[in-house]
Amino acid sequence: MKSVAISAAALAGLGLLGTVTAPSQPASADPVPADAGRADPADGKSRPPAEEVLQLGSHGSSVTWAQTDLNHHGYKVTIDSHFGPKTQAAVKAFQAAKGLTADGVVGPKTWAALKAKPTPKPTVPSTGTLTDAQARQLLQQAGITRRSTQGCTEQGEGCTSYEGIRARTVQGLIALKKASGCSFVVTGATEPGHESGPYSHGTGYKADINLDTCQDNYINAHSRFLKNRSNGDPVRIGTLPGGISAEYAKEADHWDITFR
Repeated sequence: MKSVAISAAALAGLGLLGTVTAPSQPASADPVPADAGRADPADGKSRPPAEEVLQLGSHGSSVTWAQTDLNHHGYKVTIDSHFGPKTQAAVKAFQAAKGLTADGVVGPKTWAALKAKPTPKPTVPSTGTLTDAQARQLLQQAGITRRSTQGCTEQGEGCTSYEGIRARTVQGLIALKKASGCSFVVTGATEPGHESGPYSHGTGYKADINLDTCQDNYINAHSRFLKNRSNGDPVRIGTLPGGISAEYAKEADHWDITFR
């Protein structure tokens, strides 16, 4: 005699069994990861409610979010989930532009600024000269700040002023920052106290930046020796993105750069 297998669901349908309930599943031996279900930023899904503090050496999905946010704000970094030197430099530039402490650490204040909607960035005029306020805004949004021996920004001895700086010079500083990926500070611009001439600080062609190993390496690798000044300072010349000519004179404590 043949036996016929009848499922529990079929018997229930015939009224021969009560309500059929699925057997309970055994509890998983492994806990569910805290970030389970976290969407990749590229998916456009909701982000986690809170992000961890990030710094050089951090890695993981929170770094991916930070790198994505940096790109949204115009700071181009590779989205690879690793917080390396270039991501740190971009974070410092972003922090400086937002008036935050530029320490390269992504904490609550930096996260809040990163998650905010990017504001439209003013464009650098192609020609002419700029006021101090115009140049400051354009340079600051690129992560370039300034300092002076007297802590002032007006047209005075010991100050660092942008008043009357050429648009081409501002373009050059921004191009140098983006091309090198290095952080630097403007230590001299159009204020009095520099040598005069047709291509001088006073006419808006020059800007001084601090010496730094990162910047030194970039300039030496992307320029050629031109001459020595009468005092022995070496001068190099190169071309930045956008076809901007840059003449770099290395002085005792800064680079004196002429942009044309």
